[in-house]
Amino acid sequence: HYRRLLRQAAPPLMQADGSIDDTSLVGISTSLRFPVESEQAEPCPGVAGYAVVRLRVERKAKGGRLVCDSAGGSYQLLEWSAGEASFSYSGDGAEWFETWPIRMKGVLFDPGEPPLVRLSLRQGSRTRLLWVERAGDRALHGKALAGRTSGRPSSRNRRP
Repeated sequence: HYRRLLRQAAPPLMQADGSIDDTSLVGISTSLRFPVESEQAEPCPGVAGYAVVRLRVERKAKGGRLVCDSAGGSYQLLEWSAGEASFSYSGDGAEWFETWPIRMKGVLFDPGEPPLVRLSLRQGSRTRLLWVERAGDRALHGKALAGRTSGRPSSRNRRP
């Protein structure tokens, strides 16, 4: 479910001033928020059509779970009985960062394509499981950054 949801990620909207619209993928180590365009309401409730969703890691005393939040509610995607999970992000799969978009020396870095999103499950000092998926379609992402975007509604003040 996690991978399928990320593949549905919609490209960012580039504003006339060069900034990226607030509906673009934004991530930290414990959560990420991004727009999706889907014909069905799976794997997260209320996602049919266009929506902004948030994936978040909930940590428990032992283990945790991955939850998808949308306008339709919350849905558990994964659960684990031991270990800690976290997200990391990469433009090319070679170098991984704890946040997306990446800021280098105060400047927003855009690799020109949607990021790879990695969900890692660590138990002690060992990484037990890795799930890696590209967030959306590279071709659509390139068109969006070139200014040829769909007329999606803005998500301002509607964040999940």
